[in-house]
Amino acid sequence: MNNETFINRAWLARQLSSINAKSMVIILDSCYSGTKDFGDLFIENLGYEIRSFGITGASRGVAVVQKRQGSLLAGRRIAYIASSREDQPSAEYSELRHGALSYCIFENIKRAQREVYDNERARVSVSGIYANITKLFREVKIQGRSLDAIHQPLLLPIPDYDAVEDMEFLSIQGVKRRELQKGILEIRTDPVGAEVAVDGVSRKELTNCSIELSEGKHHIELFLPATGYRYSFTVDIKPSQAVARNIDLYGVLEVQSFWQEKGRKTPGPMLDVLLNGIPVGKSGLRLNNVLAGTHLLEVRYENAKKQRQIEIRPDSPLHVNYSVIREEAPKLKKDDKGVGNVVF
Repeated sequence: MNNETFINRAWLARQLSSINAKSMVIILDSCYSGTKDFGDLFIENLGYEIRSFGITGASRGVAVVQKRQGSLLAGRRIAYIASSREDQPSAEYSELRHGALSYCIFENIKRAQREVYDNERARVSVSGIYANITKLFREVKIQGRSLDAIHQPLLLPIPDYDAVEDMEFLSIQGVKRRELQKGILEIRTDPVGAEVAVDGVSRKELTNCSIELSEGKHHIELFLPATGYRYSFTVDIKPSQAVARNIDLYGVLEVQSFWQEKGRKTPGPMLDVLLNGIPVGKSGLRLNNVLAGTHLLEVRYENAKKQRQIEIRPDSPLHVNYSVIREEAPKLKKDDKGVGNVVF
């Protein structure tokens, strides 16, 4: 039968045997893919021939090969896994949505993933995957018949089983979830009493406090109700360990004044400075312990005053400069000098 979509076995064997890789795994899930039908063609190109293969016992389905004259293998390792023997078709099952060999490989991988934690990887060896494939062939039944009732998988190891049994078939990422361990977060703030939220959920504890958290990264937010200030950070909790964070919630405020006249600035008058309605001193001051957050800053001079909202942050000193302008009062009479107004 001729069909342009078919792949000639001899051609495929030559292509595979020409791949110059130190380690190689070949899987054929097709009818008559076992040793005599395809394997001979493949290993003959490598300078080997089949001597025998096991039928029962520990070596079930594992072929034994021997060197021919002038072997071309040169230290390479090859694991050839076939879905059936030389005289067997390979069954496809709608119930499995795969051929028998493909299904057993995928099922083995899924089972192996369930045995490994989701933050770990595991190595699956050629011997391990093949042992589980043959086990599943015996265990999985379709309409009361086990898969190996139709055909049996075969492993052709080159140069021998000892050389390929520990070869890596693939590396898997686990999916098994493990119970998270606990660690401690210690939060110390100055001043004390900040509200605490962990991963967006408010806690009953106020700083200073110790909080037990599950291992891993958490988003922590501190809140000062008096000033509406929020401070957040990320912490990575380790099992059975304590992590301490010391946080200063005070900032710095400086207030200066200048005379503004004809576009020029000169040192200004002493202004009365109030913070949230409370006098704190004169201009030129530096307040080092202003609670972080929003405050009402007010300055006064003679009959003028100026108010503004300011935001204090612990890591960024706030400098506020006021320019004072004295306006000339309008003259009511020729000899009336008047009194000027002060504006900021």
